[in-house]
Amino acid sequence: MRQDVLDEGFDGEEDPTCPPIYFTAAEERMYCRNLRFALVVKALGRSVSYTAVSLRLNKIWAKAGGIQVTSMKNGYFLVHFTSGLDYDRPVTNGPWMIGQNYLSVHMWDRDFDPYNHEVSSTLVWARLLEIMLERWDLC
Repeated sequence: MRQDVLDEGFDGEEDPTCPPIYFTAAEERMYCRNLRFALVVKALGRSVSYTAVSLRLNKIWAKAGGIQVTSMKNGYFLVHFTSGLDYDRPVTNGPWMIGQNYLSVHMWDRDFDPYNHEVSSTLVWARLLEIMLERWDLC
């Protein structure tokens, strides 16, 4: 059995009730090609339900085609776009929110691990009140 497909805690013994599934290199390339229009999304702050994420993102992101939302571990969601036109908008615009939660949005990567991924940055809107006009160019 290949080391890179083993789960943590695997003791080396096969479970006859759950046989392993192996993919050829060609199959893996095909599955990855199908995810070329996929984003990984996480709501920052409080957890957000699958239903809330799916409804909201379909409303704000699915314009030319549709999207399919898949729940992942650790609060992440995989958002698959049927149209490349819809895919570009969430990546290049923002910030995006669901309720009061900002969304971390980044392109899917085949090495993505929801347990070890750290959100390092996200777009936010900052409202600066009562800035004097002569200091405006400093912002």
